[in-house]
Amino acid sequence: MNRSLYPPNWDVIAFLIQEAFPVDIKEPQATKNYQSTRFPCNARLQKLLRSTRPECWSRNDFVFRGVKGGRFDYHNFQTRHWKPLIEQLVINGKIAFYLSQYHCRHTWITEALNHLSPQDVSYLARVSINVLYKHYAGRSRRILIPEF
Repeated sequence: MNRSLYPPNWDVIAFLIQEAFPVDIKEPQATKNYQSTRFPCNARLQKLLRSTRPECWSRNDFVFRGVKGGRFDYHNFQTRHWKPLIEQLVINGKIAFYLSQYHCRHTWITEALNHLSPQDVSYLARVSINVLYKHYAGRSRRILIPEF
């Protein structure tokens, strides 16, 4: 069972990510690095997940469902919702240019580095410490020189 898609219960404390379920594959497969990740849910994420809970649900239901209740369709979401929304934000001057959904991962990693240890971010994002330092650490920092 794919714990990244199925919660153990709706009092979610963490997701256990053990499998990948790419949109172009009909069956779950091993994660890219063949490792499991326990991803804790803070109170805000728990509230979001609870707000999406249907009245009638079972342990085997998807947490993030498609329009008809089945698997979430990444391509459908990107085409029908994400891209038009982001393009409108560009037109309205809220953001400078189009950003794909994958940029959310980059933003999360960068922000997580402002609050968590590099070791914890490395574990949660499943990237090496070297990759964190090379591509993320220091990208959003404001360097303040202390008084000596």
